[in-house]
Amino acid sequence: GELEPVAVHTRKLGSRDWIAADELRVVLEGERGLATISESVNLRSDFMVLDIFGTEMCLHVDIWGAAITGYAVAAGKSRFKRGRQGLNIGFQRLGATAGTAFRVVTGRLRDGHFNLIERFMESLQKGTEPPVTMEEARAVVRLYQAVMAKIRA
Repeated sequence: GELEPVAVHTRKLGSRDWIAADELRVVLEGERGLATISESVNLRSDFMVLDIFGTEMCLHVDIWGAAITGYAVAAGKSRFKRGRQGLNIGFQRLGATAGTAFRVVTGRLRDGHFNLIERFMESLQKGTEPPVTMEEARAVVRLYQAVMAKIRA
């Protein structure tokens, strides 16, 4: 559903003079719950991760490493179930790392923008649904504008 920014906080903590605020925290509210966005540009430029927490599953995305790890929110109370989940996460990371290394060596590693643009071009050529619909794009732009309005306020 629709998300609205209910709180936006920015700070300038680093020494990069080309950016007005290098720390951003956004609290979003929707019909079914809350979401938060936390961004920092004070970390190393080769460290980019995205964590998505859902009610049943979570995703950890290593953007530069091109690796996605999924895991259940509650592995269970037993040590065995928690240990099994830890091993599962380790095997996922190992497989993703090996896959990324293979794509680098074979010259087939493409970043997300390349993939998105390629899929969009294919949808134009084949007359199929684009990877991002106009409704989704409008929702993202509307949310971005709402966050920026709160920053400027």
